[in-house]
Amino acid sequence: MRESLTIFSGVLHQVNLTSTTPYALTLAMGGTNAFPTWFDEYRPGARSEAMMRLDQLARDAYDNQDSIKSAGGNDWNRIETHSTGAPLCIAGEQSLTEVSHGERFILVRIIRPQERNPAHRRALQHVMANQDGTLAHSFLSYVVRSVNEEGELVVEPKGPAHLSDRVRHNLGILDLGWRILNDFLALRGAAPLENPRWVRRGLHD
Repeated sequence: MRESLTIFSGVLHQVNLTSTTPYALTLAMGGTNAFPTWFDEYRPGARSEAMMRLDQLARDAYDNQDSIKSAGGNDWNRIETHSTGAPLCIAGEQSLTEVSHGERFILVRIIRPQERNPAHRRALQHVMANQDGTLAHSFLSYVVRSVNEEGELVVEPKGPAHLSDRVRHNLGILDLGWRILNDFLALRGAAPLENPRWVRRGLHD
């Protein structure tokens, strides 16, 4: 998963929650509004204050609003504003459990398969062998062209009807991105990828 994110985005900023500080984590949250930021080691043994700060900022990151909080300590009455524009991927042994997080994130349970699907590897190798420039530049340029040519892209809610409107909208965004990815693969002569289960069936299904 980390390899794929790096290949298709060109850059992957990784933050380890076991060793990072809340201040460094806050800077990482506002360091980009385009390239994925991977927060690893989300688990009971990670640094508790960093986990708490991530939980707080992640709610605001959903719609890229600034996070506003007290400076704390002797400056408790001073207000601080922090940017939260980074696209987030949070990985670890522990899952996000708060309802507010569950509606803002797509929770994916990753189980090591007994056999890897060779079609996924073949598609990636095929595209990398036919790239013009770097794969990340080619893919992101294609995404920009798709948005410009299509005008306003329509997100169709996906997933079971019992899910909240926000979660179904989130799954619809993933479905749209997956379709753009498959169009990109087809343009380079690679076979399309089957939608993953978390797009086909939805969260908690």
